[in-house]
Amino acid sequence: MYLGNFVKNIEKKYSKLNFSGLAFSSKHVKKNNIFFAIKGNKVDGNNYIHDAIRRGARIIVSDKNLKIKKDIVFIKNKNPRKLLSELSYQLLTNKTKNLIAVTGTNGK
Repeated sequence: MYLGNFVKNIEKKYSKLNFSGLAFSSKHVKKNNIFFAIKGNKVDGNNYIHDAIRRGARIIVSDKNLKIKKDIVFIKNKNPRKLLSELSYQLLTNKTKNLIAVTGTNGK
């Protein structure tokens, strides 16, 4: 999935950047994910950015200005929670509308 297809007003040089999924918990980050550093009532997701990068995050979305490694793309957004919601919705609507499952139990 290309970043430019999901995020509006992104710099042209990042529009063809490929990502594999979304995560807002550093524990669930997989290779090439977008990590959303969301500040909560008790915990600030910005404290886990380095852990997310170590686990494979390639793109970081935060409401703060941060200095990060050259190979990591940083997107400053005033409301990362809203952007996460919008991207999640876009990804879900791109899934197939019909899902069929065939199940059985021991020939019954």
